[in-house]
Amino acid sequence: MNRQEFIDQLRIALAGNVMQSVIDENVNYYYDYIDMKIKKGQPEEEVLDELGSPRLLAKTIIETSKAEEEKTTGSNRNSSAEKQEENDYSGQRNMGDKLFKILNLPKWALIIVAVLVIFIVFAVLASLVSLAAYLFIPILVICIIIWVVRYIIQAFKS
Repeated sequence: MNRQEFIDQLRIALAGNVMQSVIDENVNYYYDYIDMKIKKGQPEEEVLDELGSPRLLAKTIIETSKAEEEKTTGSNRNSSAEKQEENDYSGQRNMGDKLFKILNLPKWALIIVAVLVIFIVFAVLASLVSLAAYLFIPILVICIIIWVVRYIIQAFKS
């Protein structure tokens, strides 16, 4: 096998498995590498023997490229629902982080503030319910008395 056959086999093995830019980058790298070794006096056959099989080399490049792609973009195997859930959680986490930065408080202090706010909201709601009870219970009692009186009056008329 000569240099051109090695490069062609590498290109064919990479085609369809990685982006064209990755193919071009690796083909150029190995072409230059082989050329440099030959210029230093190493025979072409010896350089190609050191590199090994272009298919095995392509397999390594493909696996490395996929690992790097997953690292930067996340796993491509996630469903759209999982991606949406990740995006939602990420957005919530980012909003919380922004709040921490804006208020310039430690997280424990913001948690205490959040608990206090929730407690106050429940206290206000409880107060409103008790106030409503003070207003509506007498009205309810008056309505019941009127109903009973009407019932008694109807009973005497018959």
